[in-house]
Amino acid sequence: MSSVLIASSLSMVQWQNLLWGFQTEFYLVLIGAVFSLICALRLSESTKWQGQARWFGALVSATAFSVFSMASGFALPISIVIFFILVRYSRRGLLLFSLIGVLLIAVDLMLTRDPPVVGDAALRTPLNMAVYFFSMMGGPFSSNLNSSVTAGAVAFFILVAAFTRYAAVPWLKGKPVDKVSAALFALCSFLCASAAAASYGRTPMGVESALSSRYSTPMLLLIMTISLVLIRQAMLKCQKYELQPTKFTLLLFLMVTCVGLTTFRNNAAAYSGFVKWSTRAAYFVASGVDHESQLKSLFPNAAAIRPALEMLRNQKLNIFATWGGLPMPSANQVLEGANIPSDQVCSRSAVDSITQLSLHQWQASGWAADEEGRSPAWILAFDQNGRLLGFTKPLEDRPDVTKAIGAEEGFQGFLIPVSGSDSMKKPVALVVIYGDEKPPCRIRAPSFPE
Repeated sequence: MSSVLIASSLSMVQWQNLLWGFQTEFYLVLIGAVFSLICALRLSESTKWQGQARWFGALVSATAFSVFSMASGFALPISIVIFFILVRYSRRGLLLFSLIGVLLIAVDLMLTRDPPVVGDAALRTPLNMAVYFFSMMGGPFSSNLNSSVTAGAVAFFILVAAFTRYAAVPWLKGKPVDKVSAALFALCSFLCASAAAASYGRTPMGVESALSSRYSTPMLLLIMTISLVLIRQAMLKCQKYELQPTKFTLLLFLMVTCVGLTTFRNNAAAYSGFVKWSTRAAYFVASGVDHESQLKSLFPNAAAIRPALEMLRNQKLNIFATWGGLPMPSANQVLEGANIPSDQVCSRSAVDSITQLSLHQWQASGWAADEEGRSPAWILAFDQNGRLLGFTKPLEDRPDVTKAIGAEEGFQGFLIPVSGSDSMKKPVALVVIYGDEKPPCRIRAPSFPE
């Protein structure tokens, strides 16, 4: 299980979780789940009370870690109970862990009560939730909604058929269920429960959001675990209970194939584009500009995500947190830019266009370079009272400027968001911060449209 977890974390299809620091919760909850089931397996095999006490303590600790790492973690105690039932673990131990599990779930639900209402509740229909559920499962293999639903339905059917044949039927007949297989089925049940919870909670934001890259992390683990179940059953059929070199080679091949197929679903340029689009959109949101042209890079339904972004802003979470993972200009840089003299003008810069996106929201595109042809560290926007209206790093490829002024290779221009208000004192000043000993300077720019 540990090897499968490691392998599933290598695919670039889950690029959001690999790039955005606040997405580490996906990995934390899965690490806790895998380790919890390993502890449960070892507990069921222990015959001495010392070993049982040690593994039970580790099981409770790992389960609590997973439960409180992410909202979907609340389903883990239920999956562990399923494992204990399948292997016919002692009733006393089952009852004790069930009571602890209920306590963990109750505390988790208390801490996460009254979540913000986002999206359109009318979209939460049984059909939409089913589409969302299967799309999540097939999402790592296709960015097309219909194809992902088909792939997810096939994977779920294989899982149900395998569980019925190798666990449910033998258990109902009073026969023993292979403990390793039971642990794998329990992990699958947890991952399916996570998908079901996400389907219920996120369907109001549109079924297209099921294809978000962030969900690929748990779903890749689910697909690989299903494959591991089938390999385990093949080993039992051949009466080979240890992982022989040939079986290990097959498992390694399947892991590499899964990672490869999902990673190269997009090319390298596409992943580079993902980074740029998401970072640009993050600076727009952080600057208070929530126009659809940028929000769609973060979420397919811009209207559905606005309330959630407002909640994150008010609670100072995610990119609005002190350590949110998005690079920000320092307080000294902002102060220096706000107090720059009006005659301190950049010698090599231009504003190509200024576009009004909505009431009090604009974007300005252009470029600025120092004497060596290097891109600046920051572009800041201020009103005449020195209030910061927007900021960004230069993120836009400008081969035309590189050729025209002999700029450095990879020179980048800017697309800066500007968020104003009725009290904003015009004109807006665009200020370049180089981040070294070079002084900041103003960019000559036309007036922002009313």
